[in-house]
Amino acid sequence: MNADLGYTIADNHRVGFNFNYASIKSELPTSGSGIRPYEGNTPDSSFGEYTKNNRNFAFNYAGHTTDKAFDWAAAYSFGSDDREFTTYDYTSTSENRAFNAHVGYTADMVSLSAGVDYLRYESMPYVWQPQENIKADTGVYFTGKLRLFDERLIFSAGGRYDAYSTSGGVLPAQSYGNFGGSLGAAYLPVKWLKLRANYAEGFKVPSTAQMSGGGTNAPNPDLQPEKSKTVEFGTDISWNYIDAGLTWFHSDWNNKIIWSTYAVPPFTGQYQNLRSSTLAGLEGTFRADIGKAFGQDYGLTPYVEFTLLGTRRNDYADQFITFQGKAIDTLANTPKLMFGYGLDYKNPAWKFKARLNLNRYGVVLTQAWDQAVNWVAPYIERPAGTVANLSAEQELARFGDNGGALSLRGEIKNLFDGKNEVYWGYPDAGRSFYLGLRYGF
Repeated sequence: MNADLGYTIADNHRVGFNFNYASIKSELPTSGSGIRPYEGNTPDSSFGEYTKNNRNFAFNYAGHTTDKAFDWAAAYSFGSDDREFTTYDYTSTSENRAFNAHVGYTADMVSLSAGVDYLRYESMPYVWQPQENIKADTGVYFTGKLRLFDERLIFSAGGRYDAYSTSGGVLPAQSYGNFGGSLGAAYLPVKWLKLRANYAEGFKVPSTAQMSGGGTNAPNPDLQPEKSKTVEFGTDISWNYIDAGLTWFHSDWNNKIIWSTYAVPPFTGQYQNLRSSTLAGLEGTFRADIGKAFGQDYGLTPYVEFTLLGTRRNDYADQFITFQGKAIDTLANTPKLMFGYGLDYKNPAWKFKARLNLNRYGVVLTQAWDQAVNWVAPYIERPAGTVANLSAEQELARFGDNGGALSLRGEIKNLFDGKNEVYWGYPDAGRSFYLGLRYGF
């Protein structure tokens, strides 16, 4: 369920309220071999009941000056996430609070913004951890952009400082800070061509669940935040009916957080840090509006997008991953190629639009839990696969200039009911159908 309400309290000032609630109940086999049918997962086999409830409340305010040169906003939210696995008699409760405020300035040549946010998580992961685990993160950030020569030369910069702390339960009482920044530039030698370069630093703190463990995950109170440094160079083309882009990127990671087998009963895994790893490759997109090219009123646009990871390396091959009895340096669950393509169709005269989209995931190193021995699953090369989705939307009625419109939308996900297992043994949904009405005004 979702409810959203906003009200303009005065010129250029608006307040809002949002509420989200979700409840999931399912039954999964207790054999530990996933949900794909294996020998032993028969209708009369042992199943476990699992429930999850999530709720979140948010209040927000936004305003701006009459000329929109200055704008500002603030938001506060709080909620909880409750999980219960009845069969094994363990529960997990997590409460969160968040606050964010920012202010911005926009002029002909300069755009600036600055803000602060605060996140706090209080969790009691499982019954065998009677104390709450607390994680808090306060961040201060800024961004800026300078546009020169009629926006043909653009410089950008940003930075963020995080103060992070943990305490309670199995978590150590610790606090530290981190600053990360970014610098970028873009140049348009002609209107339809953009050349760009960017450098950015990333920082991600581990969650309380990753540090405190629970269920079959072992605690790891020594889990460290992951950091990254990324350099990228790229170009974008927007010429007549063609839009295309190509980007080369290189990312170095320290302490990247991964899940790894940890066969110490009653645990089967643990979140751990990779000391050093590297991701590098190419990203590309291409779209061509054939309808526009031939001067038609309708749009018929084939498109292609891809990510090719020429480098996906764990810099310490002896850490965590073995394949066919040998330590290897390939990052797990990271396909070398991700490839999307399809066709968009839009006919304004008919007030109709549709999309056929196909996504292909390349060969990837992952664990096969159906082959696990003593709770240790070997790594295998999961084969490539393609999933197709089809959607269409038709406007049914329009109610005058200001009365809005009623539309019918349908969608078929996994159109050909293909096998879709990013994690071997745990397939995503088969063919699914959706049909809905939308009224917009």
